Amino acid sequence: MKGVIIFVTGMILYFLLTFITVHNKKENVGVIVVLNMCLGWLLMALFIIFGIFFRFGTMESSSSSNSYVPAQEEIGLKSILNYLNDIEEIKWVEFDENNVYIGFNPKPVNYDSIVKAAALEGNRAIGVRVWGIPAAQYDSNWRPGTGKYYSFVTARYNKIEE
Repeated sequence: MKGVIIFVTGMILYFLLTFITVHNKKENVGVIVVLNMCLGWLLMALFIIFGIFFRFGTMESSSSSNSYVPAQEEIGLKSILNYLNDIEEIKWVEFDENNVYIGFNPKPVNYDSIVKAAALEGNRAIGVRVWGIPAAQYDSNWRPGTGKYYSFVTARYNKIEE
């Protein structure tokens, strides 16, 4: 939205500048029009670049894993899925950005329903992927590719993705 506002503001400034210079200087109108067109294209390019910058923000990357600060969405995801701590068969719940790992011990009959419900609830905060994991075999450091899991579900836009 900020990029659109900046772009529209730039275009308004360009048209005002063209109108003022053309009406104030009747001689050499062709040169003034060409200069204003060049200035307009330059302004438009700058406003597009600034619009992209404000839209996507700065591209910072951190190579240090201990300097990770959870995003606002992850904090919201934790509060939305807080009810999982009250289910007796769930031994631990781990959050990693938009991934949720649920450790079951023992494996409940309705584990698949619990994973799907967590995915649907969690996607209110952010698109989410939820894994159901045997807690007796793995700790909360389990990640995809490190062992087996009971169930995996992705939810986006209030729907389970198949």
